[in-house]
Amino acid sequence: MKLDEVAMKEIKHIALGNLVCAIALCIIYAFLGKLTIETVLFVLGGCVVSIAGFVWLCFSIQNLLEKKPEKTKGVMTKSYLGRMVLYAAWVVISVKFGSDSFVKIAGSVPVLFPAITIKTINLINSLKNKEVKETIIVKEETLEKITPKKTPSKKNNTLPLPGAKKIN
Repeated sequence: MKLDEVAMKEIKHIALGNLVCAIALCIIYAFLGKLTIETVLFVLGGCVVSIAGFVWLCFSIQNLLEKKPEKTKGVMTKSYLGRMVLYAAWVVISVKFGSDSFVKIAGSVPVLFPAITIKTINLINSLKNKEVKETIIVKEETLEKITPKKTPSKKNNTLPLPGAKKIN
């Protein structure tokens, strides 16, 4: 099964967001003096797992949309549970095999990166839409000032009720 263009675009957004968050996390660790190769590997592993979970979500949604309505019961629940098991398994691996607390946290935090990315994208889009709405309102006010207001016509545009008789 091949993903459609919209899903691929969103996957790219999530991957880019994960990369930005991973770089930010590594910069924080560098300032703390705790950045090691192990930390970077655990961050990258967490990013791979979180992107894989998002791709799984996209495949599940596309599969759901292609099925008949009576065969869709429980598809998203199974997908959700499977993704949560994947994330939990990664966190357990991070905690079990991380050498110190910083590495354990560095491996676990990337599971949250897609949610952070989605919330950031939604915030940016809502700010853009607010600016667009304000621009439209300003243009409408300017348009009202430029164009003369139309006077209502005296012609009666009401529709007669069914069965009503016309009175002259």
